[in-house]
Amino acid sequence: MATCKFCGKDKKLVKAHIIPRSLYGFPKEKGYEPYKFITNVKGFYSSRSATGVYDPELVCLDCESMFSAPDKYAYEIFLGSKSVWKKRPNIKAKKIPPEDFDYKLFKLFFLTLLWRSSTTKQPFFRKVELGPHIDQIRQMILDKNPGTPDDFSVVLAVFNSETASGAMLDPDRSRFDGVNYIRFYLAGYVAYVKIDQRKAPTNLRELQASPDIGLIAIERSFERSKEFTALTKLVKKTSFNS
Repeated sequence: MATCKFCGKDKKLVKAHIIPRSLYGFPKEKGYEPYKFITNVKGFYSSRSATGVYDPELVCLDCESMFSAPDKYAYEIFLGSKSVWKKRPNIKAKKIPPEDFDYKLFKLFFLTLLWRSSTTKQPFFRKVELGPHIDQIRQMILDKNPGTPDDFSVVLAVFNSETASGAMLDPDRSRFDGVNYIRFYLAGYVAYVKIDQRKAPTNLRELQASPDIGLIAIERSFERSKEFTALTKLVKKTSFNS
């Protein structure tokens, strides 16, 4: 028995994934390989993994089950076989229209991801610090309250390369016009999640997920990105486990 960090009760804890396991590896019979974890965290070596990073000292089974529905929806968004993304020629973006988009589940996924990655002691998530926001986020999860599009807003980008979809970099912090964000890498996507009371800069605010607009993902060139440069440097220094 130990204290669950979410409900605060003494219960048997479970091996809880910070990022859902479904977003990491793929069945070998389908010809996919496990993700490469790429990080420069001291003592946390870059490696291959189909199970991801989990924390056996984080939550109990009851609290873990609260994350289940948002986690399943995130899988459908990022990796699901039944794609709901719409794309038009000559436009470097794709979109899920409002009628096909579950804003509540999408936002709850990122709220639970923020809470998990900030609360865990796993070094892969060391840069995710929420400070005074963590109690608000926990309460929103308990209330199943996704908040408004401006509350912990989410903006997506997607790399137009299969190289990016096979690697996951550790999350880090970003600032746009002084507004603070946490950046997560998920299955070839980059999610910018605002952790600031101020509204997003106009160019990002127009792209953030909302029940009226739906979900937009702007395409980026992975090979021309700074992530690719960082990835290349780290891969050269790494011997991956098979």
